[in-house]
Amino acid sequence: MLQIDRGEPRRACSFGNAGHIGTEQRVPLASPQTLRDLPRMLLDRTGPLAIRPGVLPQLLSDWGWRFLAAARPSAYRRGCALLAPLADSALADLRDLLAGSPAAPRLIERGHHLVWQSGKPDTVQFEEEGLPYKLWRDGDWPVMPDSVRAKIKGGLTFTATAHVTSPWGIVEGLNQAFLEQNGQRLQGEVRLIAPQDGGWRIDCGERIVTADQILLATGVEAPALLAPLGYKVPVVAERGYHIAIPGAGGLIDAPILFRERDVIITPMEKELRATTTTEFSPLGAPPNPRRWALLRQHLVESGWTQAASGTSDWMGNRPTLPDYLPVIGRSQRHPGLIFAFGHQHLGLTLSGVTARLIRDLVAGRSVPAAGLGIERFQ
Repeated sequence: MLQIDRGEPRRACSFGNAGHIGTEQRVPLASPQTLRDLPRMLLDRTGPLAIRPGVLPQLLSDWGWRFLAAARPSAYRRGCALLAPLADSALADLRDLLAGSPAAPRLIERGHHLVWQSGKPDTVQFEEEGLPYKLWRDGDWPVMPDSVRAKIKGGLTFTATAHVTSPWGIVEGLNQAFLEQNGQRLQGEVRLIAPQDGGWRIDCGERIVTADQILLATGVEAPALLAPLGYKVPVVAERGYHIAIPGAGGLIDAPILFRERDVIITPMEKELRATTTTEFSPLGAPPNPRRWALLRQHLVESGWTQAASGTSDWMGNRPTLPDYLPVIGRSQRHPGLIFAFGHQHLGLTLSGVTARLIRDLVAGRSVPAAGLGIERFQ
């Protein structure tokens, strides 16, 4: 088996994500509720959503219409029926994927905390979705700095979620296990994939590779590779930003999500990482420094005074499809072509279940749900 990477994975979203295994995220973001919230989010300059003008033509054309269609109640219910089973098995599948690899110790199953800085915790939605949680009582709050505790009115702990202490360490550990099992890795940029003699020809510039089957897991780059084959894939680059406070990872025991701010902070091996914001942007546009400044503002206002200085910054592109569901499955037009991309905010969370689905597909044991296929966009 040959793995082809354009560069080191440490610079991609596998490096910079929040590290949260979000099994509580069982419903697509393309929903009636998102439509109701959209005007407020667009008008809130300190909120989690930003849209850069250069991407408006893409959002207002095919992608936007498909998003509106996916957010209709009937389509939303279908999306829930597809996403919920993936989320429900995600942690167990990730545990199985990492088992026996150097990455396994980096999966920490302590759940995560949800906190309110104003008002009282509202748990109706969680009860309706059947999510296990424990409401905080006086005297049993988790460990956190006093300056942060003073800004919080209350919270709860989701007990069936997890986090990783180094997303890059997970990728590195899995790569090591892959190589130890006689896998091969080629660093190069795939410029073209094309059917050839019942198999596939992969043009990597200075090198040509042939294969019986291809697994395309190229994120935001998928549309460019698939267009010559006649596939129209409405992927947008939905950017995520993070800042990290070096040496502060031991200040909390599990990720904390600040409800009103949509900011999550995660304890990592060497840092405390904070992520937020959804920025729709042209793929090649430079980072927006205002998004990092907004993150620092949120952290300082929440009691993390260390964020005022001494942080590191990162930005990456999430591959997002308009129905907020991934493409997982085999092409009906090209049987040797298999897809696994478009996981948006849930790339790390759904990595294990995606690996299981692809493994079983290749082995001929089962196929992913038809609703996850690429044909829904053709």
